[in-house]
Amino acid sequence: MPPRPRREAPARRDTRIHKHLQIAAEYWGKCPRYLAEGDLRQAGEKGGGTVAHLTKAVAILRGWEHYDHVAIWEAVQAVADEMPDAETAEPVRRGLAAATSLYAHCYDGHLEQNHTAFILETIAPMLDVLWERIPAEYTGGVSFAQWVEHFGARPINLEVTMPPRTRREAPDRRDARIHKHLEIAAEYWAKCPLYLDAGDLRQAGEKGWGTVAQLTKVVATLRGWEHFDHVAIKEAVLVVASEMPDTAATQQVRHGFNAAESLHGNFYESHLDHEHIAFNLAAITELLDTLWERIPAEYTGGVSFAEWVDAAASPGNQ
Repeated sequence: MPPRPRREAPARRDTRIHKHLQIAAEYWGKCPRYLAEGDLRQAGEKGGGTVAHLTKAVAILRGWEHYDHVAIWEAVQAVADEMPDAETAEPVRRGLAAATSLYAHCYDGHLEQNHTAFILETIAPMLDVLWERIPAEYTGGVSFAQWVEHFGARPINLEVTMPPRTRREAPDRRDARIHKHLEIAAEYWAKCPLYLDAGDLRQAGEKGWGTVAQLTKVVATLRGWEHFDHVAIKEAVLVVASEMPDTAATQQVRHGFNAAESLHGNFYESHLDHEHIAFNLAAITELLDTLWERIPAEYTGGVSFAEWVDAAASPGNQ
C-alpha cells in the first residue's frame, strides 16, 4: 500500500525533521542504559520510538503521512520496496517486525532481557537504511552512530516553536468566525466563577480552557493558521509566546497555556480540587489578555477583555 500523502510548508517541514532526528538520537542513546538497568519495557519502547522518529523524518521529506502507526508501517514498507533486491530489503522488513514486537512488549512485558537485546540489534541495520535516506543538510554527513554519540547524551529541546499549519478562508467567512469565537469566549469566561462557586469544578475548568481555545482560534484565524485541533491551538499559542519581548513574558504565556491544559485534563480526570481550579483560572488570565491584545479593535471595540465579558453578560445582551 503506497503511503498516504501529507504536505507541509517548508519552514514547518524543516523544523519537524530536525526535531525528529534529535529525538531519535536521544531514544537510541538511552536503549543501552535501560537494558543494563533491566527496564526492558523502556528499552524496547525507546528502540521502537527510534524507528518511528527516523521514519517520520523520511516520510516528511517525501510528503508522506506519518501521524499514526499504520502510516509509519507503510513508510517503512515503501523504503523496503525501494531496495535493489530481496536480500537488501530483508533487513528492513525484519527490522520493522522487530520494532513492532518492541512496541507490544511495552504493554505486555513478554520479552526477557536477552530477547530484548536481540531485537534491538535486529533493528539497527534498518535504522542505518533510514538514515541513509536523509540528506546531509540535516544529518551533517555523519553516520547514525556518530549522530547518536553527539546528541544522545544531550537533553533534547522539545520546545522548538513549530510554525503553525496554514488555513485560508474567504474574508466574510473569516469575519463571521472571529465574531462567533469572541462571543463564545465571553460566554465561557463569564460562566467560570459561577461554576466555581457552585462547586462544579469540571465545568469551571473546561470553560477556562474553552476561553483560551476560543481566543486562540480568533488569533489563528486572523493570521491564516490552522486551529481545528488541540495541537494546532498549542502551536498557535507557542508562536505568540515566541513573539513576547522578553523571557519572563514568554514564560508567562507558556505557564498560562500549561494551566489551561491542566484545566482541560481535569474535565476528564476530575483530579483537581477547588483551590487548584481557582489557581489555574487565575493563571490563564494574563494569557487571555495577551491573546486579546492581538485582536484588532474593529473586532473588540477597543475595550479590554474584562470589559468585553462584562458587556456581553449585561441584561441587554442576554
